[in-house]
Amino acid sequence: MNKNKHQFDPIWKSLIEDLFPDFLRFFFRDADMLFDMRRFEFLDKELEKLYPDKETDRNVRFVDKLVKVQWKSGGEQWILVHIEVQGYADKQFAHRMFQYFYRILDRYRRPVTAIVIFTGVQGFPPERYEIELLGTRLEYQYNTYRVIDQEDETLKSINNPFALVMLAAKTALLSGKATDEELMNRHEWIFRALAGKKLSQRKIIAIYAFLQNCIRFADSETYATFEKKIGQITDKRKIMGVKEYLIQQGREKGVEEGKELFVKNLLSNTDFTIAKIASLANVTQAFVKKVRTSLQKKK
Repeated sequence: MNKNKHQFDPIWKSLIEDLFPDFLRFFFRDADMLFDMRRFEFLDKELEKLYPDKETDRNVRFVDKLVKVQWKSGGEQWILVHIEVQGYADKQFAHRMFQYFYRILDRYRRPVTAIVIFTGVQGFPPERYEIELLGTRLEYQYNTYRVIDQEDETLKSINNPFALVMLAAKTALLSGKATDEELMNRHEWIFRALAGKKLSQRKIIAIYAFLQNCIRFADSETYATFEKKIGQITDKRKIMGVKEYLIQQGREKGVEEGKELFVKNLLSNTDFTIAKIASLANVTQAFVKKVRTSLQKKK
């Protein structure tokens, strides 16, 4: 996932937005007693202003979000939730987490809690930032969650759709370590679990789009077999529009960029032919080849 982290960014970001109450419940056991789940606001643009040099930083994390959340006690009491999805080990990570913390605290003067989801296989982001000199000491600790370390049965037992997301993310990390049959069985279980949940169509589409991006098989023929299985499991009426949903991620910068994002996802995460990708994305084969060339140049 590290290799193509930027192509996966919009899916993670949209997923967190569409499932944010479930996200809070997943990480905070008493979330429903603590927070007003109807009142939250995403401050991503404000976060960008707090870290303006991140676009030129090659080691920057690939998903970061800032959310204003109201306490359930009422009134205008609120806190900030800083979320990072980190896909690779980085020596400067803890320092940047602290930078975000003090910039957010200085800007809003409100309590901040931070959550780091580590989606890499090797290494682990440090859980705290520490600095000490001549009797002066500072320690900043934040919540960390390493996907690969989570127990399958524990995730399966949690009655929260975000647990399926984490199980899918873990399955993606097992590509190359597990056989295609083992991976297919894991994916199939997740899709069946999703089909059995009573969720809004928006949530189903968001999760389904995420699941599609987690699918990794060594043999290209396995994809066709798996597609048939998924077609039997899922209610196609509920997942209609997934392609449009993926394309939507780039609409703020234009429809063409959205199509390019979708093509990049397919090129990076599947073994589909140029013709099939062009058909799925509703673009020409020349367009797909052009995107493929741009990806190869970045490697």
